[in-house]
Amino acid sequence: MNEIPEDIYFPPFERPPFKKLESSGIHRVLKTPKGNDNLLVKEIPLFHQNPEEVTIEYNKKRQLFKDFSKRYDINAPDVNYVIGPISELSYKRGEYGSSLYQVKDKIHGIEFNENEKIPGNIPIKKEELPKFKEDTENLLASLSRYFLDTYKEDGLYMDDIFRPRQYVYGKRNGETKNEMYLVDVDDFKSFPENNVEKRHCMEDGLIDLAKMIVYFEEYLGRIKLGKARDELSKTTESILDQEPYSKEILYMVANILNPKNNYKK
Repeated sequence: MNEIPEDIYFPPFERPPFKKLESSGIHRVLKTPKGNDNLLVKEIPLFHQNPEEVTIEYNKKRQLFKDFSKRYDINAPDVNYVIGPISELSYKRGEYGSSLYQVKDKIHGIEFNENEKIPGNIPIKKEELPKFKEDTENLLASLSRYFLDTYKEDGLYMDDIFRPRQYVYGKRNGETKNEMYLVDVDDFKSFPENNVEKRHCMEDGLIDLAKMIVYFEEYLGRIKLGKARDELSKTTESILDQEPYSKEILYMVANILNPKNNYKK
């Protein structure tokens, strides 16, 4: 993470850790410290929760996320947590007590949104397109491997990382090279034990992955991302071998990946 600016104070606090938080222009819960556009801050009111217990819990989540990033070679901004009094804005909303402040580097670059029309001229330089394609394909293949590993290991997982809007192609302040970053730092959840819930989880994840592949193929001008497609097919078929009742998921994924549109090689 970049050097912590002078307007951040560490515990014990007599005042909020930031003098003033302003809108980041990204999401209503994400703020930036006044005068510093290189950090993003999310305030999480604690109410009656024990700050020490919360710190331990979130540090565990932080380590899980770092392990995930390293194991699957997926770039993500490091996250720090600071505890202090609630912000003035939260106080005005009637909240009280302490808050946990999630602080992470802001990634400056190109954002994606599957709910918006892809621009006719994408904002990536022609000479950088091969790197962008390679980075994107590697990311998508890694996400498929992650989903399969999570299913097999039956442990904690992140279910909300399979949409284009959770990624930015860019760099942190001080970096010179663009990379694909996962910027939506989500919580880990337990994989469902109930067969019905497990099926819904598999269906949502695999279908979202298929849609994500198609989105980036369209973004690149309908260029097929063969490596990403192959990895998702392996994942889907591996799960199908163990869950025969989910056979229709294979068909749904196949229908998303193979529409009637023509693709460039």
